[in-house]
This record gives sequence, C-alpha cells and structure tokens, in this order.
Amino acid sequence: MFGTLRLCLALVVMYSHLGVTIAGFNPGVSAVVIFFLLAGRVSAHLLKAFGNRALAYYAERAVRIYPAYFCVLLLAAAIWLAAPVASPFLPPPDAADWLANLFIAPLDFRLRWNGDHSGVLFDAQAFTLIPPAWSLGLELQFYLVAPLLMGLTADRRARVLAASLVVWVMAGMGVIDTDVWGYRLLPGVLFVFLAGMEMHDRRYGAVASVWLAGCLMYGAILVGAMAARPFNVETSLGLVIGIPLLMGCSRLPQAKFDHFLGGLSYAAFLLHFPLMWLFESAG
Repeated sequence: MFGTLRLCLALVVMYSHLGVTIAGFNPGVSAVVIFFLLAGRVSAHLLKAFGNRALAYYAERAVRIYPAYFCVLLLAAAIWLAAPVASPFLPPPDAADWLANLFIAPLDFRLRWNGDHSGVLFDAQAFTLIPPAWSLGLELQFYLVAPLLMGLTADRRARVLAASLVVWVMAGMGVIDTDVWGYRLLPGVLFVFLAGMEMHDRRYGAVASVWLAGCLMYGAILVGAMAARPFNVETSLGLVIGIPLLMGCSRLPQAKFDHFLGGLSYAAFLLHFPLMWLFESAG
C-alpha cells in the first residue's frame, strides 16, 4: 500500500503549504521525512532487482523523476510569465537559478551566509518554480550514492548511518544549524534514507536505533529538556511515526488502485504550488 501512503503524504505536504499546522508545527516536514524513508526502501528494492547495476538504477530513477518534473516545470514557467504572482519563491532569476531548477539536485544547496558571517541559513527566497523540489534534489543526491551504500558490508553501512545520525542529533540540539543540517542537507538526513534501506533488508536493529533516536529527541523536546528549534520536532516525529507506518504498510496486500494512487502522489507533490499561483492570479 505504498502508493496510497505516498498520496496521503503528498496531500499532507500540500495542506502544510496552504498554512495548515498541528499544534503550531508543520506536518509537511514529518511527511517529507517519511518520503525519505520510502526512498531508501525503494532504492534497496530496485538495486537488488538490478543486481546492484548502478546505470540501470540511475536510468530507472531518471525516467521516474525527470519527465513529469519537466512537464510541471514548463507549466510553472508559463504561469510565472503569463500571470506574475507575488511569492518569496519567485524573485528575479539569474542563470544559476535556471540551472538549479533544470537539474533539481542543487536546489537544496540554495544557502546564504548570515550578514555577520556567523553561519549558514537556508535561502527560502531563491527563485524556485516548484518550491517542494528542493527535497527532490536531496533525494537525487542520495540516489547517486545509493549503489555505493548497497555495496558496503552491513557493519560499514551501520557506521555511515551512525555518523549521519550524530550530525542530525547535533543539529537538533542546536550545536550546528538545525534547519540546514537537520533537514536540508544530506549529511544530517542520510541516516533516514539508510533506515529505509535497512528496513527493506530486514536489519531491524539499525531501524530500531533510528526509531529510538527519534523518540528520545521528541520526548526531550516535549518535556522541555531540549529546545524546540526549526523542524527538530517535525523531523523526530517523522521518524517516530514513519518507521512503524512503513513496516505496517509493507505487510498489507497491494490493492489494484495502489500503483495509480502512487502516480497521483507525484503529480500532487509537483503541481500544488503552480496551481496555487494560477488560482491566486485568476482570483
């Protein structure tokens, strides 16, 4: 039932971008974390099916992602040109902006230095015709290294997972930028993808460790032992909910409509911002 789950997650992301929050927190962030778990699980499945042949895997992922993305990108560009919309995501673009939108993968690198050079912030005002695609860019970066990760021994993969988990914990504690390193960039999110891979391979010890880390961070924030910082509540909750949710879905039989709903989920994920802008300009 992963297609149905994907559609539900895409709708949660869409509603979060419409301003819907739960107890002041953004449910779309938790949904994105679950998307990352799913991406890791799917990658492990595909790589095993392809005999860990990287080129076959890359080709499948490119066909899955880019054609639909380019169609929506053209639609979003047409809306932007025909009916200018006031949005922080649509400042005047330069050549680098267009390249980032075309290639997708650089979108989560849209960072800027603080004025006092005290650290890096995510630049939500960079020109992005499909704003949620920054997370797609992060997925593409994982897809590039996924064959290498699948080729590692279980012990070495566990060490990579642990190192990434440490980055995420440091970000959640505010030792390093919470938003950037705990949600946007691969070093602090790689363990989520790896947890999905380990789930597929039934290495439940590593999966349980990731779930426990999410529970501990969420619990620490809940009791006030750790400060709530940008998205550390949502990312930890995504792990707490997402891991048992995926394990439950994997035990359900696949319904006939599930694949169709999975296709709709990608369309909903890509289209909702351009359609919001279209309705805004028409109104």
